[in-house]
Amino acid sequence: MILPDTDATAAAMVGRRMVQAFRDRPFESDSRGSVPVTASIGVATYQRDGRTGQELIAAADRGLYRVKAAGGHGASGPGEPDGMGEPMATTTKPTPLPKSSPRSTRRGTRPDAAGVRPN
Repeated sequence: MILPDTDATAAAMVGRRMVQAFRDRPFESDSRGSVPVTASIGVATYQRDGRTGQELIAAADRGLYRVKAAGGHGASGPGEPDGMGEPMATTTKPTPLPKSSPRSTRRGTRPDAAGVRPN
């Protein structure tokens, strides 16, 4: 997701709100009931984290992997401790999906411009 005219603080807030929205609204399935949905989001801002699209994606990717290493379901920037100067990653242990799920076949996909990648 690209957020024009948005600084790091506002981008971090958007990331947190997206993660919270996923946490608050599980997928409701007739056959399986309530299924938790998680998101791992990497945040990067122009000039501070990179000046080209490639640099920004790489910076967001570093934040994304920081969230995944902490257990997933959160948002983080590329720097220390989370790229935003405050705790940003909110993690919970997601319920594992069966290996046959479409979600498990998407591993290794490229993130979009904001570093959002399917878990």
